[in-house]
Amino acid sequence: MSGITENIKNILEDKKTLYSKLLSALEEEREILKRSDLDALWKMNDIKNDIAGDIENLRFSIIKILKSSGIKNSLEIKKFDLDELLSVTEKDCGNEILLKPVADLKNIKTKVYNSQAVNRQFVEEYLGMLEELVSVIANSGFNKTYSRKNAYPAKSGGLILNQEV
Repeated sequence: MSGITENIKNILEDKKTLYSKLLSALEEEREILKRSDLDALWKMNDIKNDIAGDIENLRFSIIKILKSSGIKNSLEIKKFDLDELLSVTEKDCGNEILLKPVADLKNIKTKVYNSQAVNRQFVEEYLGMLEELVSVIANSGFNKTYSRKNAYPAKSGGLILNQEV
């Protein structure tokens, strides 16, 4: 049964490499977001989707190895749980060899999730700023003065754009 765990260990190492690539892609995406380069952002999205597809293929490979070995499990491609993998392999073939790769994989996955959260927060803040700007321009936002008091915009409500009928 150590052949099974050795194969799974190799797949976990490949997953770790893919998650490292994903982390690098997310860090590059953060720079793209700062530049507001939409074309590069779409390309980066394709790269991230390809990496995610490769990760799912490796998950499928692990599930296939377990099933072909007669090891019952409830692992799913979309909801792959490393703790459950350890539990399943511990019962049937021992998992000492898998402990370090799983710990390393959990560590890098945490970094990926954190980087994703930072990028998402950046996008949400940027979109919020754009929403406020559009509402000011379209005269549907707060009635704030954005200019000197004697200027025409200040006399007409302080908004950049006024709608006339």
